[in-house]
Amino acid sequence: MKLKEFLKKYRKAPYLWGGGLFAIAVLDCLDFLEYIIRAAISLVNNFPVKCIGTGILLAVQNFMQSDYATLIVAYFWIIIADTVTKWLAISYKYLTDNGAEAEKITTIDKFKGIVLAFDDRKITSRMMLWGFVGKYVLFGILVTIAYHGDCILERLGIMLPFPIIKFVLGYVVYNELLSICENLRDAGNGKLDKLVELMNTNVFSKLRK
Repeated sequence: MKLKEFLKKYRKAPYLWGGGLFAIAVLDCLDFLEYIIRAAISLVNNFPVKCIGTGILLAVQNFMQSDYATLIVAYFWIIIADTVTKWLAISYKYLTDNGAEAEKITTIDKFKGIVLAFDDRKITSRMMLWGFVGKYVLFGILVTIAYHGDCILERLGIMLPFPIIKFVLGYVVYNELLSICENLRDAGNGKLDKLVELMNTNVFSKLRK
């Protein structure tokens, strides 16, 4: 009983600490309101520019999630493989021209020879850049023409056994794969002769002539 009377006697209403918490809550709300107002003002400033920027970002995001982006990325790596194998072929020729025995040239030697070929300007950055850009430009033109060709034929009601764009993509991929195989053959892998010969005896090879 004494403990209850003691607590009852000294227990006071929580005006002080309750009021402090209320004041902190009000200040937080004011800070949050000020943040919202600043964000709204920042959004209103240069609103057209921000709308255009947002539209561009959304368009880029949608494109990156499309099949066309996957196609471009895949073609990018095919070009990288073609470029590297071309360097290996140039390196192999450079090493053999400078007295190296073809039978003793290893893959590591070929990669080291790329550096030597760069130093001797057998491989140049300008050659690499224009070759890379040229292939991408040609790829974009072919795919664009094929896509619109399919759209025109569809509007006219002309149905082909398969879309033009598939044939164009097949032709482009065939050319790159054939180029990679030829580069590897020229880099000292003579066993690829039969594969190159096989790839040169199909309908795509006739289009290259």
